[in-house]
Amino acid sequence: KEFGRPCDVEPLGTLLGLGALRAWRKIRPGAAALKFLSASVRLPRRTDVSERIAALEREQAELLESLRGTTLNFRAFLPLYLAHALHPEFPAAASYLYLNDKRLGRETHAAMDAMTRQLVQKYLGSLRAMESLARIRENIATLRKHAEINRISRARTIAAEIQGLMIGGCAIVTSPAELLVEVGLKLKRASPHRHTWVVAFSNGYLHYGAPAAFYDKGGYEVTECLLAPAWQAIYERQAIAILRRLER
Repeated sequence: KEFGRPCDVEPLGTLLGLGALRAWRKIRPGAAALKFLSASVRLPRRTDVSERIAALEREQAELLESLRGTTLNFRAFLPLYLAHALHPEFPAAASYLYLNDKRLGRETHAAMDAMTRQLVQKYLGSLRAMESLARIRENIATLRKHAEINRISRARTIAAEIQGLMIGGCAIVTSPAELLVEVGLKLKRASPHRHTWVVAFSNGYLHYGAPAAFYDKGGYEVTECLLAPAWQAIYERQAIAILRRLER
């Protein structure tokens, strides 16, 4: 993410087009059989939404309690922060605020350094806390939306269709969730086919499908996940079975 210039996707599109043309020239058509399989599973919903909201609200309260006022505002903070970043050993002496004041000696500069270093770190801590508070607010709103979805559904599981398609030597398996890469790579390793393509958010959209091991780590994808951790084993078992059946 660069903020100094507009995003330009045209070079990426050109590279993609050239790659497709190079691959096209190497294709040798031949007879290809077509095979299709489909299976339905019930994936468990997350039922810990209320507990997750409560934990975030506790974290929110702790962060609010940690906020303290300083004598700095952002206009005063920024030049001090830059001086400390550019001259960490002796920032006050290099600061434009004191550079031309010959009355200030080294000891005075050192005392000012110690004071401003504390103020800068305190202000940085408040900035980080505010960033965390903004993320927590968004996460709580998302979880409340999930709680409403669960309330309306009145079900502890979600129906999901998994499809398998064999076109010549290429196997395709689908998922109604937006799989994280670890799940897709596991399917490819377990597939008996030379070429396996995992197609996500197909035949419905169940938000993110995060690996069970990721749930304790938090993060955007886990927050956006409607499914309980047990979904992974259920989905993978059925998807791998479909891939193996396509081989027969």
